[in-house]
Amino acid sequence: MDTYTVLITIFSVFFAIGLAIIIVTMITATKAIKKNTKMPKIRAKAVVYSKRMDEFALSRKKEIPMYYATFEYETKDKAEYQISEDCYQYIQPGDIGFITIQGTRFIGFELDV
Repeated sequence: MDTYTVLITIFSVFFAIGLAIIIVTMITATKAIKKNTKMPKIRAKAVVYSKRMDEFALSRKKEIPMYYATFEYETKDKAEYQISEDCYQYIQPGDIGFITIQGTRFIGFELDV
């Protein structure tokens, strides 16, 4: 085998693996969305336990902030959800209110006034 054939073979294998990973990720995400959509919306009393922000790098020059909050329910169970920037800005750890979720998807949080 010459070098060109070996390089084409290696490229083809890596391309196929990358394509398979993308397809599996898309299928998994679609299943999660469908599962969440079928679940009932639940509204429960909760306390904001903590919040954090991570940066998701699109490239060396561009990053997207991702916002997360951990809520503690009356049952003392804790769960972390990805939240919007607006929600991130107005909640503080210790805030008490009502969380609305649908499956594993965060819908919103209303402060208990």
